[in-house]
Amino acid sequence: MKKSTLFLLSLLTASMASAQWVGDEPASRQFVRNVAMPENMQIADAKVLSRGTTVDDLILEPQGRQELYSMKGVGVNSIYGGLSEATMQGATDIVWGEGNKVYVHNPLGGFTYGYAEGTLSEDGTKVTVQLPQSVAAINVTTATDVNQYPLKLSVMKKTTTPEEDREVGPEYLPAPEEENVIIYEIDENGKWIQTSPYQEGFEPDPDPMGYLLYPEEMLSCYIYAPSDVIYGDGGDYYIEYWYGYCNLNQEFTPLPDDLIVYDIPEDLEWEKSWSVTSLSAWNSLVNGAVKDGLIYLEGFSDMVAGAVVVGEIEGDKVRFRDKQFLGIQPMLQRYITFRGSYTYEGEPDWMGNPTLLFGLTNEDVIMDYDAKTQTLTLNDDKKGFILNSLIETVYYFVAYNRPTIHYQTAADLNAAPQNPTLAGWYDYSEWNDGPFFALNFEIPMLNVNGAIIDYNNIYYRVFVDGEPFLFYSDEGYDVEDGTEWLCSMFSDSQSILGYGDYVSVYFFEEGISEIGVQTAYLAEDGTMYMSDIVSEVVGTTGVESVLENSIVSKEYYDMMGRKVLSPKAGSLVIEVARAADGTVSARKIVK
Repeated sequence: MKKSTLFLLSLLTASMASAQWVGDEPASRQFVRNVAMPENMQIADAKVLSRGTTVDDLILEPQGRQELYSMKGVGVNSIYGGLSEATMQGATDIVWGEGNKVYVHNPLGGFTYGYAEGTLSEDGTKVTVQLPQSVAAINVTTATDVNQYPLKLSVMKKTTTPEEDREVGPEYLPAPEEENVIIYEIDENGKWIQTSPYQEGFEPDPDPMGYLLYPEEMLSCYIYAPSDVIYGDGGDYYIEYWYGYCNLNQEFTPLPDDLIVYDIPEDLEWEKSWSVTSLSAWNSLVNGAVKDGLIYLEGFSDMVAGAVVVGEIEGDKVRFRDKQFLGIQPMLQRYITFRGSYTYEGEPDWMGNPTLLFGLTNEDVIMDYDAKTQTLTLNDDKKGFILNSLIETVYYFVAYNRPTIHYQTAADLNAAPQNPTLAGWYDYSEWNDGPFFALNFEIPMLNVNGAIIDYNNIYYRVFVDGEPFLFYSDEGYDVEDGTEWLCSMFSDSQSILGYGDYVSVYFFEEGISEIGVQTAYLAEDGTMYMSDIVSEVVGTTGVESVLENSIVSKEYYDMMGRKVLSPKAGSLVIEVARAADGTVSARKIVK
């Protein structure tokens, strides 16, 4: 059996923490070595597997009674090219089958997709999982076809010394058959605790850099493939054994019995103009519906797409019950729960700015309700709610303190957007064999009435030296020639990047002295409600603009750089102005 160079999966798996929404989860610790996933190797996702797989022993739909569990442990993964270890928390399910067979779903986290089969002891206190077992399928792409090989769950043992780890990187091999076993002990509360393999806490590396040693053994996976299959640069990178994402010291805990689940009617008439705003600057445009004394809200974030929060109308109040179970976040493989929250000040961030943290009240959220205006308010600056990614620990996707929920009418929406903010102007850079300048600007999602606007209905135009800028395809913009207004969500191949709240536009010309932006809301009747024009004087490292009263001559060129003696009215040209002191400026104009 061949040893393998260490390769970790270069993706954020279902059970790893997302750095953006950390509540009180510990920060990651950095390991020694940088690694990468080969480009021609990819884990077959659930959609691919639903169409069939050539991995015959992959268990995707075991028969039996399914129960949901929360998963906790230590995860090791490749994040941005480096190895990191962090607390792993997520979601899984266990299927109790016939003949004392049990099946653990996604035993390494969400990306494995399959189930590992184990055997329950006669007294019901221990589960033994004999390895290796296939838990995923790997697509390996070559120049002519795509072959599929199993990803085998295994106990992996390190074969190198700490000195070798630092010098050339660690190597792992599957444990011998008699040691390639997972053992879970089940306590009186139904909690599964992995007792073997169990990795004691990492000892600090004596290296003065303070790196950590690699675990001596861990639950991981390898690719099982013929020894002549290669990938990467075609060198000695055989994939007979491949070490991938791993985790340690697993615990599976049954979901609490007091979680609340609402039945969501299929015939709800969703209105897409409900807003959720808060003091903490978390704002969302959500879908809402009211039926049979209940309010339904859906679409708080792309991270929790499909999660529906339900409120019970009680006269002039609406009660949102704590511990609503909203489903599973598919990418991170985490549960989504609605939790009542309170806010408090945390330690300042690394720049000294104050931070706002959220704790759990373990109480329902009760909001005042104005049925006439369909407005809900919570009159307590310190309370709100979060859509949490764990059961009891704060680790949220979205969070609101003192929220206001309101159905937005046309009167609310038919108003100008709040003014955009110029976020940056980047002078003269060489790119694509020519100079370019970059403008970045931010677009608030609230209008002057405080209503949330769908970014698909917000448009902008750019002003260069006080004149509207027109986009043309022969200048590198993938738009219809003469376009003035662009949607805030529009992006072309390389020159315009629109994300709704943040837009970048590149200009391939010199001599710009002032840049400006104006936004507009396009109402359903076609009316455009415009913001002010926000502009700023900018300097370039190219030729500076020349004052009009000092110009002694002007020349005109088309977009191909050819001189034009008499530009036609309405044509787009480059105007080159020469001043008495010899300085020159150039700008694009419509003659």
